Amino acid sequence: MIPWHVIAQIGEDEFYPALDPEFPRFVVTIDKPGSNHSLVQQFLAPVFDVGLRPSQTAIDLVNLAAIIYTADLRVWRGYNDEDGWTREIQVYVPVADVELWNAAAGILCDLLRFLTGDNWRVSFRAATGVLAGTLGKPTARSPQAVCLFSGGLDSYVGAIDLLASGKHLALVGHYGNTQREQLAAYEALKPVYDLQMLPLWFYLVPPKSSKDQVVELTMRSRSILFLTLGTAVATALPAGTPLYIPENGVISLNVPLTFGRTGTLSTRTTHPHTIALYQKLIEALGISVPLSTPYRFKTKGEMLRDCSDKEVLKSGIYSTMSCSRPQSGRFHGRPVGQHCGYCVPCIIRRAALTAVKLDNEPRIKDVLSADIRANEAAGQDKRPFLMAIARLRAMSDLEVTSEILASGPIDVSDLEGLTGVFRRGMQEVDQFLGGKT
Repeated sequence: MIPWHVIAQIGEDEFYPALDPEFPRFVVTIDKPGSNHSLVQQFLAPVFDVGLRPSQTAIDLVNLAAIIYTADLRVWRGYNDEDGWTREIQVYVPVADVELWNAAAGILCDLLRFLTGDNWRVSFRAATGVLAGTLGKPTARSPQAVCLFSGGLDSYVGAIDLLASGKHLALVGHYGNTQREQLAAYEALKPVYDLQMLPLWFYLVPPKSSKDQVVELTMRSRSILFLTLGTAVATALPAGTPLYIPENGVISLNVPLTFGRTGTLSTRTTHPHTIALYQKLIEALGISVPLSTPYRFKTKGEMLRDCSDKEVLKSGIYSTMSCSRPQSGRFHGRPVGQHCGYCVPCIIRRAALTAVKLDNEPRIKDVLSADIRANEAAGQDKRPFLMAIARLRAMSDLEVTSEILASGPIDVSDLEGLTGVFRRGMQEVDQFLGGKT
């Protein structure tokens, strides 16, 4: 299969490789005035504006992640006529320290392969110049830790727990077309924790493809962009500043509910192996940022039950967004930005809210309705949950562990904890859907 060639040009760089005319390719540019291929972005300006300067390696890491994310969107999986899935992608990117990046290239490609399911190769070359940001007035709110803040329920609980412990946080959010949920969740924290928070919002929209080009919808690389933004912020703080990734263990594992869901519906955004490979990558790059996943052994319901500040939790819980289809309201004559009520994240969210008696928020459809059929969109995720729950009841812990391992490598010391959280998470869903577990 002929690989796609993705040529990154940053600043005044004009690099273009000598390629066979038949090879598919496209150019992506960053900070290149007048280019027709530019990322629309506000990457690190928010950090510089508050007087913080990330390391150059971290800046290169963010730029690379943005290029990877763009390639992920622009190269349609359907171009592969062999299996309609696996892509071959060659990326050319400038960096400040070529030798350092070449030494870490193997780990990087392993991470990208596991995360997206594709075969990646990355060719590094020397950057033509280092783009320096203008530092603003140093912030008086000096963070002690960085926390990814998506506007979802898990990140909201994660921020509450850290803030309630007395920590000062940099909240890192990434958005494309809208940041409605992030801002709403942040506003809910402000009345109590305003002085402990430094919000940093990063914006990115990949360059538009031609009108007749099909856009890939799986977006499995988005998490690496989010991780690199958090890492860059942490490098602007004292060495060893941790990066918190608040996600419940069930969603992180994302074990396919049925044997037919091992492709697009088995994403590995915060899978333990993704996090382990990313930690290995930044260590190979000399970046001293420890990653923390404090909820890997908790279900979403357990996160809500154990939240350190119940009043703030209740005041903002319905401002958060967990839905994978928040635009679906337009197909039902309802406003966009509401929970659909029937996708996998919505079902897990509602099961958790039900477990702590907080299931009072509006949704487009009630997945418990007897009118919903398995062959319609609103029933396509409920049915696999019921099938998985029925299968799980008859499985031993060893069989459950084997199923978890089928979704990706796991550190042996975490196997017992992850097997337990998967069982308990599915029990939460079972109870919500009316089971007897």
